[in-house]
Amino acid sequence: MFGFDDLCERPTAVIDYLVLVERYDRWIIDGLDDLAMCSLAAQQRFANLVDVLYDQDREVLVIGRQALESSLDGAHPDLMRTRSRLGQLHQVGPGDLRALL
Repeated sequence: MFGFDDLCERPTAVIDYLVLVERYDRWIIDGLDDLAMCSLAAQQRFANLVDVLYDQDREVLVIGRQALESSLDGAHPDLMRTRSRLGQLHQVGPGDLRALL
């Protein structure tokens, strides 16, 4: 389990995500808020992280305070690809979360 702030608000690079993805097959990312309220750097890091997780075929659960579509309204151009990739995943609502635990 990782916090969004730890993964995306701090200076990280794709190589950092690649090292982590080698260690963990299943990911929980907690604390995703509205990306539009984050810096462009944080938006880019999130896009990079999703790319790595997608390319390495890792299981990911993203936990946020609002629906995923509402959280992905950032201005960074790579977020279009991120929205597409996350849209291919199975999504559950708050009431369905217990079934995953």
